Amino acid sequence: MPLERFLLLTQNLHAVDNSETHSAQDRLWKLRPVVDVLSRQFLSVYTPPQRLTVDECLWRFRRDGEVFGVKAYRLCVRDGEAPGYTSAFGIYASEEESDVPAPGRVVVDLMAAAGFFGKGYELFTDKWYTSPALFRLLQDRQTNAVGTVSSHRKHLPTDLKSRDEVVSRSTPTGMLCLRWRDDGHITMLSTVHDSEIVDDRSWPGFKAPKVVSDSRPAMKRARKHDPFDPPYPAIPEATSWYKKVLFYLLYVAATNAFFVHKALGGKMTCDRFTRRLVDDLIREFTGEES
Repeated sequence: MPLERFLLLTQNLHAVDNSETHSAQDRLWKLRPVVDVLSRQFLSVYTPPQRLTVDECLWRFRRDGEVFGVKAYRLCVRDGEAPGYTSAFGIYASEEESDVPAPGRVVVDLMAAAGFFGKGYELFTDKWYTSPALFRLLQDRQTNAVGTVSSHRKHLPTDLKSRDEVVSRSTPTGMLCLRWRDDGHITMLSTVHDSEIVDDRSWPGFKAPKVVSDSRPAMKRARKHDPFDPPYPAIPEATSWYKKVLFYLLYVAATNAFFVHKALGGKMTCDRFTRRLVDDLIREFTGEES
């Protein structure tokens, strides 16, 4: 396709009729139909296993020499047959008042949107999200959680500083706060674990608290096929921001399809699968080979 034709099609790409009325409070109204459709499809196509994690990304755009970004969040599968599959996602639009710190509200909103509360899921978070207030709220909704936590968070025990290798405290409801001294200090919150010491799965021959050993894979951000961090967002600079976000969302959908392909035993690489997907879509709508 010539570049001029691609740019012309892009200029006339819309997800909603601009002449129709829309909510003045919805800052994503230009994308709302696509967001709603993808949200439903992601939940209907694949039911995640027990362990989930939260990831975030800043989609950066450049226009007129200036860089700006749109922040996006996703609730994704941590392990199992389709690790990385996006079950729910959100795009930052505005802040709302809440008793939970702002990052924690992201977790609550994603879990509520997916309808995963009270279904036995375990949520793994990093220190950006983890707080006692969030974990108490998750406990109230029958959802366990594990995560690293900043030592400066409110309502953490004040007597964790010690020369001992492991110091832990727990609440009557079963929330554990553990501080482990390794090369540095790691502070953990968990509503799943106790202070048990086990062989570290990530470092054979070493021992670590089970809460740390179980969390380590979740601490590492999986970037191999991260749909929120596309390797080649081929989007012209002059394109409107909402159209750029639309292209990113389509990339998320294609990557989710790849994860399902792998879960069903498929052997194709992500690149080969994406090319096959494009070929099939072109054939379906035009009857021609790409």
